[in-house]
Amino acid sequence: MYWSAFLIGILGNFHCIGMCGPIALSLPIGRLSAPEKVAQVLLYNLGRVIAYGFLGGLIGVFGLGLRYVGIVQTLSIISGGFLIIFGFFTLPFVTIRFKGSSLAIGKWIKKQLGYYMQQRKVSTLFFVGFFNGLLPCGLVYAGLIGSLTAESWTGGVVYMMLFGLGTLPFMLVLPFAGSLISIRVRNIMRKSVPFALILFGLLFVVRGANLGIPYLSPKIEMADEASPSNSSDKAQQPVMYCH
Repeated sequence: MYWSAFLIGILGNFHCIGMCGPIALSLPIGRLSAPEKVAQVLLYNLGRVIAYGFLGGLIGVFGLGLRYVGIVQTLSIISGGFLIIFGFFTLPFVTIRFKGSSLAIGKWIKKQLGYYMQQRKVSTLFFVGFFNGLLPCGLVYAGLIGSLTAESWTGGVVYMMLFGLGTLPFMLVLPFAGSLISIRVRNIMRKSVPFALILFGLLFVVRGANLGIPYLSPKIEMADEASPSNSSDKAQQPVMYCH
């Protein structure tokens, strides 16, 4: 299901233009030469992708633990359900919104981002991108939900870095041509994201249904095949002792 990470990221370009656009447009690269601008924009986006990979590794560890207890199939369905719910409550015509309280870690991340933004130095663009990637974001949450189904912490890292690579097309161009995309167009792009999230949620549910369809719903090897119940059968066999 790694391909879903990249596709969520591709669709996330529409969201990023509306939400992360102001940060990308304010990068201090105006006086640099063209090659230097490209290098610095790449550095900024490298920080974002690494931040996503870091978060994916943390979630991947949690997902791995759930896999060991034999609920990977249920986990995929639950992840899909969360994506569908999240997509539904972010639809343009749904007026219900959930407001969470600001956590201390969120305030700290915003403080660090503000600090590096105020530096106005190209040498700090990696950290601007890194802390920007850690900011609370609905689309990132959607990617992290998907990374729960990764088979290991490294799988979580790969999943979220693929998500980050998917967001690159517009985010690489935005600092140079952001003024060419009107606010109206950005809003239209952003409003299309919930429909895509619902679609991906349905795909996760189908995947968890274990229908045996290659790539779409492949057979999932259940962890209980290596569970203690199977090992106990082996324990019942006679053991030979040598004196």
